[in-house]
Amino acid sequence: MEREDLSPLSPLTVPVLGDREGRATFSTAPPSRSHTPFQKRSRSPAPSESEFEFNPSSNASIRRAIISYENLVALADAQERLKYVLANRKETLKEARKMVWRDKGEPVVELADVEECLRWALKGGFRAAGLALNIRAAFNIVLALIKLPSVPKKHWVNLIQRAIFGLDTFRFAAMLGSFVSIYKFLLNALPFLIPSVRVTKRDFPPAFDDDEEVDEDKSSLPTTVFDVSIPPTPSNDAQGPLFHHRQRTERLSLSTQAQRILTRKKTKRWHAALAGAVAGGLGVGHVSSNPALFNGMSPILDPLGDQRETRDDCSATICQARRSGLQGSYNLFSDRYNFHIPHGDVLVFSLVCGQILYAFLLRPDSLPRSYTNWVATAAKVPHACLRMNYDMVRNHSVDFHDVDSIIARAEITPSNKALLLSLKDTFSKIQTLSPGEPSPYFPHYSTCAAIHPAQTSCWSVPTIRFFEVAKWMLPIYGALHFVPAVLFKRSTFMKNPLKVLMKAAIGTGRSSSFLGLFVIIYQGINCFKNQSHEYLSTLSSNSPLYPLVQKIPKSVIDSLISKYSFFVPGLFSGLALFIEEKRRRPELAMYVLPKGLESLWIVAMGKVGLKKWKNSETVLMAIGMAMVMSTYQNDPQHLSDLWPEAMLASKCLAAALLILPVSLLTITYLIAAFPKPPEGIAIYPGLSSLPRESKTWTLYPPDLYGEEGTYVNLPYGKTRYWLMGPPESDKKIVLIHGLSVPAMIWKEVAPSLAAKGYRVLLYDLYGRGYSDAPQTKYDSNLYVTQLALLMQHVKWDKAILVGVSMGGGVAAAFAASFPDLVEDRVIVISSAGLVLTSDMSRTTKFMSLPLVQALTSSFIAQKFLQHLIDSPNETTPVNPIEDIVRLQSAHLPGFNNAISSTLREGPVRGEYRSFSSDVWNSRRLLIIHGTTDNTVPYKYAKMIESALPRHCRSEIVTIDGGGHDLTISHPNFLVKEIERWIQLP
Repeated sequence: MEREDLSPLSPLTVPVLGDREGRATFSTAPPSRSHTPFQKRSRSPAPSESEFEFNPSSNASIRRAIISYENLVALADAQERLKYVLANRKETLKEARKMVWRDKGEPVVELADVEECLRWALKGGFRAAGLALNIRAAFNIVLALIKLPSVPKKHWVNLIQRAIFGLDTFRFAAMLGSFVSIYKFLLNALPFLIPSVRVTKRDFPPAFDDDEEVDEDKSSLPTTVFDVSIPPTPSNDAQGPLFHHRQRTERLSLSTQAQRILTRKKTKRWHAALAGAVAGGLGVGHVSSNPALFNGMSPILDPLGDQRETRDDCSATICQARRSGLQGSYNLFSDRYNFHIPHGDVLVFSLVCGQILYAFLLRPDSLPRSYTNWVATAAKVPHACLRMNYDMVRNHSVDFHDVDSIIARAEITPSNKALLLSLKDTFSKIQTLSPGEPSPYFPHYSTCAAIHPAQTSCWSVPTIRFFEVAKWMLPIYGALHFVPAVLFKRSTFMKNPLKVLMKAAIGTGRSSSFLGLFVIIYQGINCFKNQSHEYLSTLSSNSPLYPLVQKIPKSVIDSLISKYSFFVPGLFSGLALFIEEKRRRPELAMYVLPKGLESLWIVAMGKVGLKKWKNSETVLMAIGMAMVMSTYQNDPQHLSDLWPEAMLASKCLAAALLILPVSLLTITYLIAAFPKPPEGIAIYPGLSSLPRESKTWTLYPPDLYGEEGTYVNLPYGKTRYWLMGPPESDKKIVLIHGLSVPAMIWKEVAPSLAAKGYRVLLYDLYGRGYSDAPQTKYDSNLYVTQLALLMQHVKWDKAILVGVSMGGGVAAAFAASFPDLVEDRVIVISSAGLVLTSDMSRTTKFMSLPLVQALTSSFIAQKFLQHLIDSPNETTPVNPIEDIVRLQSAHLPGFNNAISSTLREGPVRGEYRSFSSDVWNSRRLLIIHGTTDNTVPYKYAKMIESALPRHCRSEIVTIDGGGHDLTISHPNFLVKEIERWIQLP
C-alpha cells in the first residue's frame, strides 16, 4: 500500500475505543476528500514507515487518536443539529414570528420590577413602530402604484420614494410606537409604583367561583383574571346566588373564547385609564397633531414637499376615540346596572343628524367639504339656495347673483320666478328706506321658491323628492347589499340564490326608502316653519285669527326661523332610521356620530373661546383614549368589534399589504415589458357620411358659411374648414369652438367679423361636425397639432386666436406650444381649461368613464338613440344646439369617445401651465364671461387672470346675466369687443 500524507484529521486511520480484549483497533476505510467542519491543518512532512505503525506507548499516536475521535464526534453533532433544524423548521419560523407578534392564547408576561417594565415597553413600542412603518409604507405604495399611470415617468422614482420614506409614514410609526411604549410601561409599572389592593373574589366571573377548587388549593388562584366573560353555570345550594342577568359577551365561538383566556391583565380601571390618557395624549394626540417634531427631517424624508396631516384629520381621530370610549362606557354601565335606553341608536342618530344638518346650513366650515357636497346632492337643493340661506339667516342680506342663478334654471316655474324677483325688489326697497318708515316683510331664510324651484306647491315636493332621492341612492345601496351577499357568502348564495337575492333586494329598497324619507321629513318641516312664520307675520287684521296671533310674543314667532330652529327638522328626520333593519341602526348611528361630534367640537370652540387653547385637542384625545383603554383592558366585549379584533386585522392587513405591492409591481412590469404590438388607429367619418335627408343637413348644412368648405387630410383624419372674408386682409382670425358643438356655434359671429374686413378661419375639431373622429386619446397635443397643421395648409404665418368654452383651453395650449404662430392678441369666451374636477357633475364624470363610453357607443345603444332622434313623432327642434349634440351622439360612432376622452384628458382642465407660460408676457388676453354661466362658472375668469404671468396685459369683460352660450345670446356684443381688443394700440 502506498504511503499517504497524513494529518491528524485524515480519515484514513481512525482509532476506536478497543475490542473486547482491550486492544486498540483501527479502521482502514478508503481515504475521503470530503471537508470536515474544522479547518485543516497545514500539510505535514511524510512520516517514515516506523512512524506510521501504531505504538501504544507513543504519545504522538495517542494524541493523534484522541484528536481524530473528537473530530468524528463534532461531525456527528453537526449532522444531528442539521437534521433537527430541518425537522423542526416550522417551530423555528414560529420563534421568529414571535419577534413580531404574540400567538393567540399566549399568557401575559409577568414582570418583576420597573426596570423590566421599561424594557418590555420599549420592546413592544419598537415592534409596533416597525409594524406600523411597514404597513403604512406598503399602503402608500399601493396608492402610488394606482396613481402611477397619471404621473409623468420622470416623477415615478420620487413618487415611490415619497410613498416609502414620506413624513406621514414615519409620523404614523412614531404615533403608534410611542402610544404602545407609554401604555405598556404605565400599565405594568403602576402596580409597582402604587401598590394595589388584592382583587377580591367577586371580581372573578361566576364560572370560576368553584368552592372545591378554592378549598383544594387556595394558592393556585390565578394572579391574573380572564378578560372573557363565560356564561354562568347552573346554580345549586352550595355555590350560593348567581348574577341575575347575563353579562354582555363578545360574539366569539367557544374555541376562540378559550384561546383568548389569559391574554390580557385585568387591572384596576384607573390604571388602564391613566395609561390610556397619557399614551393617547402624548403618543397619538401630540405626535399626530404636531408636525413640527419632524420638520428637521423633511428635506430627507419628503423631497417633494411636506405631506402633513391636517387638523381636520386630527379632529376626526379625536372624535373616533371619543365615540368608541362613550360606546364602551355606556355598554359597561348598562351591563353592570342592568340599564337600557329603548331605541338608543335611533335617539343618538337623531341628535347627531340635528347637529350635522344645523352645521350643514349655518356652519359648513365645521364639516368636511366632501361631506357637505354629498349632503347637498342628496337634498336635491340648488347650491345657490344654500348660500342664500346662509346669508339671509346669518347676515340678513341676499346676494343677487345667487337669486339670478336660481331664476336662470330651466326647470323653475313662473310662480317661483315671480316670487324670487319680488324678493329682490323687497330687499332693494329695504336698503333705501328712511328711518321710521314701515318695513315690508323680508324673510330671513331661504324661501320655498328657492328650495324647490321646480315645484310651486310645497305639498307636491315630498312625493317627487322621495323618488328622486331613492332612485339616486338605489345603485349605491344595491351594491352594498348585493355584492357582499354574492361574493362574500358564496356557499349560502349557491344553496339558495333566490332567497339571498330577494333579501338583498328588500334591503336595498329599505335603505333607499330610509334616505328618501329622511330628506322629505327635513324639507317638509322646514317648509312648514317657513310658511308658518310668513303667515303669522303677515296676517291681516281682518282675519278672525288676528286677535289670537297678536297675543303670541314676537320672540316666539321669530323662534320659528331662528338659528336653532334648523336643529329641530334634523332631529325628527332621524326617526326615518326605523325603516332600516334593527342590526343596521347602530352601524348608521356610529357612522354619523364622529362627524356630529367633530362639528359640535368646532362650533363649541368658537362659542367658549377654546380656539386660543393650543393643547385642547391633545386633552380631548387623552380623555377619549382613557375611556377606550379602560374598557378594552378589562371588558373588551363592550367595545365594537373593531377594537377586540384590531390585532387580528393588523395581521391580515400586514400580510395583504406585503403581498399586494409585489403583485402590482409584477403585473406592471409584465405589461410594460411585453406591450401589445401597435395597431392602426381607427378613423370614423363625420356628418358628411350621413344621407342628405338627415336632420343634420338642416341644422348644420355644409354651406352654412356661404360655401361647403374644404377638407384637408391630416395624420389623424380629414378636417373640414371654412375661410371667410377678404383674402388680402392682414388681420387673420381663427375661431375655435368648444367641447360638443361644432363650428356652427359661430354662425352669428363669423359673418360679422368677415364683413368688417377680417380673414376668418373656422374648422371642426376632431370628432365633431364634418371632421373625422380618430380612435385615440383626445388631449391638448391632438388639438394643438390639428390647428398647427391646418394653419400650415392654408399658409398662415400668424393669426389672432378666439376660443369659446373648451376652445379657450385649446387657444392657451396652442399659444404656449407655438408662440410664433400666434399674434399678440388672444380672446377667450366662457373659457374652460382650469375646470376643477370637484365642479364637474357626477353625471359628467360617470358618462366619461371608458366602460360607459363603450356601452353608449355599442351597436344596440346607437340604434336605440337613432330611433329616438329619428322618430317621426319628433317635433320641430326648438334648440338647434342641443339637437345637433344629440344627432352626433346617435349617428357618429366616434363622437362619444371624443367627448369622454376630452373630459378625462383634454384641455377642459389641467391647463394651468399653458395659462401661466411666459409667452403671455408679450401678449394681451381678453377674457369674456357671463355671470350666470352654469357650465363654466364665472369664478374661472378670475382664476385664468390670476394664473397669467405678471407682465401679461389682460382684461375681464363681464356680461351680467350671460350664460355659457354667449356666441348665440350676445353675438353683436362679442363682435364689438373682439374688434375693440384687436384695434387697441
